[in-house]
Amino acid sequence: MKKMNRVGLMLMSCILVTGLAACGGGNNAANTNGENAPANAPANTPANAPADEPAANATTDNKPAEDNAAAEETIKKELAGRTIKISAWWDGTPKPDSDSSIARIAKTKEVEAKYGVKIEYVNVPFDQYQAKFTTTVLAGQPFADIVRLQYDWALVASLKDQLLKLNDYTNIDDSKLFGKAYPLKGEDYGFDGKNPINDQGVFYNRDLFKKLGLTDPQEIFDQGNWTWDTFEDLAKKATQDTNNDGKPDTYGWSGWNFETAQFLIASNGSAVSDDVEGKEMISDPKTIEALDFLNKMYNVDHVVKVKKGDVNNWEERVTFGDGDVAMTYAFGWLNGEYKGKKIDYGYVPFPKGPQATDYVNPVTGGGHAWFIPKGVKNPDLVMKIYEEINDIPTKEEYPGQEWLEQIVNTPKDIELIQGMAGKVRFMNFTAYPGFPFADFVGEVTKNKVPAATAAEKFKQPAQAAMDKILKAAQ
Repeated sequence: MKKMNRVGLMLMSCILVTGLAACGGGNNAANTNGENAPANAPANTPANAPADEPAANATTDNKPAEDNAAAEETIKKELAGRTIKISAWWDGTPKPDSDSSIARIAKTKEVEAKYGVKIEYVNVPFDQYQAKFTTTVLAGQPFADIVRLQYDWALVASLKDQLLKLNDYTNIDDSKLFGKAYPLKGEDYGFDGKNPINDQGVFYNRDLFKKLGLTDPQEIFDQGNWTWDTFEDLAKKATQDTNNDGKPDTYGWSGWNFETAQFLIASNGSAVSDDVEGKEMISDPKTIEALDFLNKMYNVDHVVKVKKGDVNNWEERVTFGDGDVAMTYAFGWLNGEYKGKKIDYGYVPFPKGPQATDYVNPVTGGGHAWFIPKGVKNPDLVMKIYEEINDIPTKEEYPGQEWLEQIVNTPKDIELIQGMAGKVRFMNFTAYPGFPFADFVGEVTKNKVPAATAAEKFKQPAQAAMDKILKAAQ
């Protein structure tokens, strides 16, 4: 049974008397004097009372507002003028540069006045963030009340009892703005937006596809045939030596081998590690099949452009921006790299592998969410305030409209991204120092070692890296 937090206890009498709408945090319906009530519903009057006569319980007409005010005053005293700190490795302070930001600024001021608090956004450089979190939590004085953590950092923190579980301070299922983040070893600690956008997949160069006379991947997807086989066929056809100099002038694929491997593994129904079972997954047959396919792309079909000359170089993740590559993996945050170079790119989900039943994208330890550290006082009230400052009106016609229209170019692209909601495979292998996944991928793609042989070489070091973290917490 989920425990009721103190916010719920404070508002219980109000809810029992008037229903939740009159006690709501964001809209504050109790203070509107009926202005937002439906036109055919008299405010604060029992349904059967004559309109020209006082209701039988007219003396309690102001009770909802009184109860709400009393609850707010209790919260105000509890927080005692405190500064609520929200931290990430960027500046979260809203700037008056959009309608939503202007609304958030106004709402923040309203909430600050309502509860007598201050809201402060703490920007800590990425390379200092994890250390600052750890040292301040260990000292019993977390540097912020709500923190943004990568999942790999958060897993280690959860094992060391440095994070509060969600149900310690909120019933996240009741939130209209936030939902559960990915679980850490089967437990719920973090939260994030209610409708996260799964914008990973494949970007493809529309102009190049037309120039080469290739079938648009979206057409293949709509036919239900978007698989590794059809993907491979397109990549091979797109790799062409058009001037007969013995070198390709266009390529089927580009990307960092380390990241391409994760997409292939997820799309074949596997993962790199299993945190719940505490087991490495590089020796899983589905993973081996994915790495064999990756090896074929690089060393058999030769469809991958390696601009820097080193398949292990992370900078290959943006080689698609050269304009001579047909496809790459999609990360929404990379859109500026391609739009700035005037590339007309489309979106399609990553193709299905032979062992997959649906399209899926990887989410790794580098992904991140919001958490409340152990040692934060009044975490239930902190969460309530955070939700209230984010409860602002929106002009979006659908969730994520502003972001989606920024990262892709057509309604069809947006439709396909929306269709990927919830289709993810979470793998948190970067939480384990020394986990040799990059070495495994390099062994296959750079040294051209068969995936099964490479897996045999690295499975024990991988398991040892996991055991060092997971068993130490037992």
